[in-house]
Amino acid sequence: MSKIITGVVTNGVIVPKVRLAEGTLVEIHPITADGQRSNPLLHYGGHTDPNDPLEKEFDEEMARLKREDYERTMREYEEEPKFASALDFLESLPSGPFAFKTWDEYERFLLEERNSWDR
Repeated sequence: MSKIITGVVTNGVIVPKVRLAEGTLVEIHPITADGQRSNPLLHYGGHTDPNDPLEKEFDEEMARLKREDYERTMREYEEEPKFASALDFLESLPSGPFAFKTWDEYERFLLEERNSWDR
């Protein structure tokens, strides 16, 4: 579901007027204080003939690419593993060749590594 929420930039950070749920995906459309788009060169409305077949084809292609990009982004977002905490993430990692069973083993390894450095 799409909903328009306004906000302002404060110290370089976008601050929405309402609280957003954690993990909410947003699409940002900057505008100036007078309601104009922030960069008019990015929007060519009025500069071309809207009835021109090439312009229509271009607009349709851009809309298709935007839709595909959005759908790909949403698929990738949904495929990302979700973890309740950083500890859950760490526990999900496979043990590697340098996994240590105890803290003492880890410290011994670090001490040997430090002692091997050229001084």
